[in-house]
Amino acid sequence: MVSDTVGPMARSISDLVLMLTVMAGYNFKDPNSLNVSIPSYTEGLNKGISGLKIGIPTYYLKKLDRDVEQLFNRAISALQYLGAEIKELEVPELSLATFAAYMIVTGEAANRHYKWLQTNSEDYSPDNRSFFLAGALTNTPKYVKAQQTIRILVRSNRFH
Repeated sequence: MVSDTVGPMARSISDLVLMLTVMAGYNFKDPNSLNVSIPSYTEGLNKGISGLKIGIPTYYLKKLDRDVEQLFNRAISALQYLGAEIKELEVPELSLATFAAYMIVTGEAANRHYKWLQTNSEDYSPDNRSFFLAGALTNTPKYVKAQQTIRILVRSNRFH
């Protein structure tokens, strides 16, 4: 599945930077990977965040659990205390992203597991089997439309 992403966990920012340095870059096996130069992530590691501009897409803040919202606001306050500039962003295209991503992920997952599902479907738990079978129902026009939606979101240039 080419839409999978790695979510690293580490004990420090320094460790995360080292992991990102290894993970970033071109992957010839991934058709979505870009062959572009990768910046030095370690360069600004000890520079601090004073003056850093951080955009918060408000779409993700809707209907948060109260505890999560409180923790999020504490994190934002800590970033501001350290000198970061926080700006809330309205990105209407994000409302389409969830549906587009689901269409892409289920379709690609079904493609990856198609042969095994045909012969060994009992090897999957009921919820995973349902997920892959839903992806198998994805038709090409919907898949292409989902890919176009993601490209529109990326090109909207709201994150730069």
